[in-house]
Amino acid sequence: MTVMKVRMLIINAVLATFLAASSGAREAGKQIKQIIVEYSKTRKLNETVQELAKILDEAIEVPEALDALTWVLRYGGRSPESDFPMDAEFFAKIEKHHLKREELKDVCMAMMGHREEATRAFLKTVSEKSPHQDVRGFALFAWASGLEFDDDAAAEYEAALDKLVKNHPKLPYRGQDLAKYAKGKLFAARNLAIGKTAPDIVGKDVDGKEFKLSDYRGKVVVIDFWGDWCPPCRAMYPHERSLVERLKDKPFALLGINSDTKERLRKAKKRENITWRSWWDGGSTQGPIATKWGVSGWPTIYVLDHKGVVRFKNVRGKAMDEAVDTLLAKME
Repeated sequence: MTVMKVRMLIINAVLATFLAASSGAREAGKQIKQIIVEYSKTRKLNETVQELAKILDEAIEVPEALDALTWVLRYGGRSPESDFPMDAEFFAKIEKHHLKREELKDVCMAMMGHREEATRAFLKTVSEKSPHQDVRGFALFAWASGLEFDDDAAAEYEAALDKLVKNHPKLPYRGQDLAKYAKGKLFAARNLAIGKTAPDIVGKDVDGKEFKLSDYRGKVVVIDFWGDWCPPCRAMYPHERSLVERLKDKPFALLGINSDTKERLRKAKKRENITWRSWWDGGSTQGPIATKWGVSGWPTIYVLDHKGVVRFKNVRGKAMDEAVDTLLAKME
């Protein structure tokens, strides 16, 4: 057999392998799209998670693998079958095959709030090595979100937000620039941590009457970012009414920051017998007070002592009662 024939055999073998791989990749890509479409009809969450996880395990190199991963990250957490091993080895494969793809930003945003070590490391790598400015920005933000409630990573969290504000000022997020949102988070990290004196709030209620947080210095204060549009906020009405009634003769105040339209706020106050004061924050969740304080979830709650110092965060029901009673007892 001549050298030329040997070369041709090798070339043909390589080409056959490539074509087979390409065909397999196309088929895996079609399967991913079909599985996601089928879920919208069947709503079989567990089965969908298992099917997508299987394809991710077998064909992680196909472009549609990012669609599958994004879907599993967004919806799989509600499934008891969502224990797909997203470890360092898995993310190394994602980095190898998809680091240069712009679609990686959807994966990064689906990882918002994830605190696993492997996830954090992957997001940090993407934030530094992706060739796309937008992807780096969203990866940085998702990475920072996983550090938010880690007291040991406070300095790292602030540094990530600061970098986001400086390097990615124009990324769109929830109808605003991501940098503006990050500024609120940075403000909260530096000014609203436990033990910090809460900054003053100056604003108007639904009737246009101005009042300030500092007007209530000398009292234990619960600050509640709420809206009648928010089911968990509505669920708190009975407890808040009982708390206000129980402590009506104590140095205590419940103050709200409301995100409803004026019309809805007025109706809610009348319907629910809401007697405590609220600042009206412009009729949306992106009002000036909520934005400045970096609020991204409703309700958000702070409990301040009589000196205006933040002592508790996001306590509800019995935990709120205990927090308030503890601070009132210290005043006696």
